[in-house]
Amino acid sequence: MGEEARNVELLKASYKRWHDSKGGSVEHWLGFVSEDVRFGSIAGGAEPLGFTGPRSNREAVRSYFDGLLSEFEMIHYTVHDYVAQGDMVFVRCTTS
Repeated sequence: MGEEARNVELLKASYKRWHDSKGGSVEHWLGFVSEDVRFGSIAGGAEPLGFTGPRSNREAVRSYFDGLLSEFEMIHYTVHDYVAQGDMVFVRCTTS
C-alpha cells in the first residue's frame, strides 16, 4: 500500500470514529497531529466563533476542539470524497 492509500485509510478510520463518537475522539486526532501543525477553520476566528481561529500547535488544536464541543452537538459528520496526493489528503464532507 502506498503513502497516499495509507493516509486515506487513516483518515477514513478517523472520520468514522469522529462520526460514531459524535465528537468524542479528540484524543485520537491529537495522537497523530504534528506538534507544529497549521490548523484552521473556514470561519477563521470570526465572532461568534472565536474558537475557530488559526492554531499552530497540538495544545492549541485541543482548545479548538474544546470550543467546538462546548458550542455544538454533532448530529452527523459524513465524508463524501477523499482526494490524496503525496502526503496531503483533501476531504469533502458535510456535518450537522
